[in-house]
This record gives sequence, C-alpha cells and structure tokens, in this order.
Amino acid sequence: MPTRKIALEVRDLYYEYPDGTVGVNGVSLRVFEGERVALLGPNGAGKSTLLLLMDGLLTPQRGYVEVYGERMNRRNASRLRRNMAIVLQDSDDQLFCPTVEEDIAFGPTQLGLSAEEVSNRVEWVSQLLDVKGLLGRPPFRLSVGEKRKIALATAIAMKPDILLVDEPTANLDPASADTLIETLNTLNREYGTTLVVATQDVDVVPHLSDRVYI
Repeated sequence: MPTRKIALEVRDLYYEYPDGTVGVNGVSLRVFEGERVALLGPNGAGKSTLLLLMDGLLTPQRGYVEVYGERMNRRNASRLRRNMAIVLQDSDDQLFCPTVEEDIAFGPTQLGLSAEEVSNRVEWVSQLLDVKGLLGRPPFRLSVGEKRKIALATAIAMKPDILLVDEPTANLDPASADTLIETLNTLNREYGTTLVVATQDVDVVPHLSDRVYI
C-alpha cells in the first residue's frame, strides 16, 4: 500500500491574541492529501484561529505549520498559501468587490493569471456552484445562503489543493446546507481537494469528514 502524502502538519501550535486571549494552546494534527478532516468544538474553542494559522494569516508564537513538508515562515507564507484557500466564517469579511464576478475573479487575478484564464475560472466556478445569475449583483444584496456560496466560489476559483472552511453550514437553511455539503464533497471526490472543515455542528461531521479532531 503506497504511503499517503502529508498535505498539512501542525505541531505544538500556540497563539495568544494581543488582549491576552489564548487562541490555541499546544495543538498538533496531521492532514493527508485528499482527506476530509473535521475540526469539531464549541464556540471559542479556537477552531477559527487554528484555520488562520494553517493558512499563514496568523503567525504562531510557538510550534509550526508544514505544507507538503515545507515549514511555513514569514518569508515563504505567501508562496505556500498558493496551495491553499480559506472560506471564512463570516462571508461579509470575504466579499468586498462591487460585484460578485469581481469577487470571484479577485483571487485568480492576484495569482498573476492571464485575463483569459481568470475569465475561464469565473465561468467554471459559476457553473459548478450554479451562481451565474448572481455575477452582476453586488454582494451586499445577496441572501445569507447566496453569500456563503459566493465566498466558497472565491476560494474554489483559486483551484487550491487544500481548502480550509470555517463553519460551512452556519446560518443556512437545510436545503442550502445540503447543497454546500454536496459541493464540498464533489470537490474532494472529483478534483482531489483536501478538505479541512471547522464546525460545531455534530450532524455535519459524518457527511464532510473521514477523520475528526476534537
């Protein structure tokens, strides 16, 4: 049986916010390529902080994060982040352009892709998530469920190897939650995307994970 490649490794992470609040304290975990891993815990457990540390948006004060065997630091974090994308818990923190189309195009544009490739990615992801009818609309006029789909679209458009998702079904009605879960599983199944999902919803875990860290 072939050895599975480690996509993400976290070792003894510690992070304390400026106000003295401890976000994570001694967390270690391992995520294999193509795996679906859930981070399960109540509000305030540090799940969001852990995802931000994994993505290099926060720098640990102790411990380290490795992406495909390379230890992340201030010098290489932006390069290693090209392997990953994150969907934040609050979609309003992720959507800031005048239109949905511009929001989806923003990430691929920052990767330095050609205008043609950016357009192709917007077309691809809008079909995948069935949001073509929303492309011309301003994000602030979307429903909560629509915002969640577009926030996910902005991440998927980067075509990441690793997708970090914070509370994917929060504030969604059952139908919207089911659609989002199926989309994430499609990415994992058809594109091999490694999923790390932070949630406090135990009902979601069996549908979105192969392993669980509590």
